[in-house]
Amino acid sequence: MPSDIQELQRAFDMNVKAIDEAYDRTAKRCHLSPSSFDILYTLFAYGDGCTQKELCERCYDGKQTVNSAVHKMQRDGLLQISAGTGRNTHVHLTDAGRAYAARAIAPVLEAEHAVLESFDEDERELLSRVIDVYTRRLVQALDGIESV
Repeated sequence: MPSDIQELQRAFDMNVKAIDEAYDRTAKRCHLSPSSFDILYTLFAYGDGCTQKELCERCYDGKQTVNSAVHKMQRDGLLQISAGTGRNTHVHLTDAGRAYAARAIAPVLEAEHAVLESFDEDERELLSRVIDVYTRRLVQALDGIESV
């Protein structure tokens, strides 16, 4: 592998890890686990009433992790669970959860939007296109690796 590709991959990897760490620090300041933070973020930013399966998909967490976090957040009064069709359950923010998300998640969304707004339109389009293509190609390549 040419060294310029190695350096690019390392730099990209370090940037991804720095972003992940920034979100983890933000979750900690909100007194939430990373998975609880992701659930609160998802429900606040994308709309209430997701199924637990949808939360797993949107938060990139396993069923057990999401289930544990949802039940803890329910005990803490942030979420309520309602029955759906079949075995599906829907997860909703309570009034207290909505108020907490407004204090904890809204500033995160504002920061994300402010950073994106700091780019001009061409830079935003390029960023979106490159990240999308990179993600699709990397997912495809990783999914093609044989089991060991």
